Amino acid sequence: MLWPFACLPVILAQSTMRPTRHAHPDEPFENLRRSFREETEERLGLMDKLVEEALEGAVAFAAALAQLRRDAHTVKGMGDASGFPLVSTVAHRLENYLDDIDGQRYERSLTDIRAYIDAMSSVMAGAASDDGAIAAVLRSLPVPTVFNPDDVVMHRVEALLVTASRVVGRLVARELGACGIRAVLTQSPTEAFTLAIRMRPDLIIASATMAELSGMELAGALAAMATTSKIPMAILTSLSKDDLARQGLPAGIPTIHTGERLSGDLAAVITGYGIG
Repeated sequence: MLWPFACLPVILAQSTMRPTRHAHPDEPFENLRRSFREETEERLGLMDKLVEEALEGAVAFAAALAQLRRDAHTVKGMGDASGFPLVSTVAHRLENYLDDIDGQRYERSLTDIRAYIDAMSSVMAGAASDDGAIAAVLRSLPVPTVFNPDDVVMHRVEALLVTASRVVGRLVARELGACGIRAVLTQSPTEAFTLAIRMRPDLIIASATMAELSGMELAGALAAMATTSKIPMAILTSLSKDDLARQGLPAGIPTIHTGERLSGDLAAVITGYGIG
């Protein structure tokens, strides 16, 4: 349609009066945070309800654990991307717990799982906003019953285990548990960076050989960062120290050999660093 020339000023004035909305640069991220908060609060409510049903016997223990593992994995995966890293870290701890709980003590285990759910809910509500509070939340989380027999006193001491082998990781975790030290496992050296910064563990044990980067490379990278440079570290390996030196083992980092030497080497590392 062709407008008469005399009408153009009116048309132009009307067009300039229409407000144009420009999205704030942070709006997409805030929307993501809001969605994660809403979905996770609902998911945590369902997890808590599932624990209650399992305690009452309305849901089988094994079925409840399977669903809780799926929920914890989902929360862990979404937490970092949505701006809730501590929620992700607690969910990671819950995954570790669910992998190692003693099925014969299901009431104790379910009560512990509820403590993890409560911790995530508290974080979502704004708790633990500084490093000290974050460390307190993480170290207050329950220890799997398999690492906490009645004759072992669990200290508020934590070790971060970085190994591609879940079997080896659980074996070392049990040895640490026998010494009263709780372990957090990850199979990813990349994830270990994040966990080391958030956890500030008392000890990091990393396998010498891993897919993404070696334990020696991880040790060098952590030593180069001010926030992690003072954390004691050891290399878990089946190789000799000479072989490791040729692969770039940093000076002063002890080794823990798998096999028959595991218990002795681990005890030497704990004693040498004055941990426990």
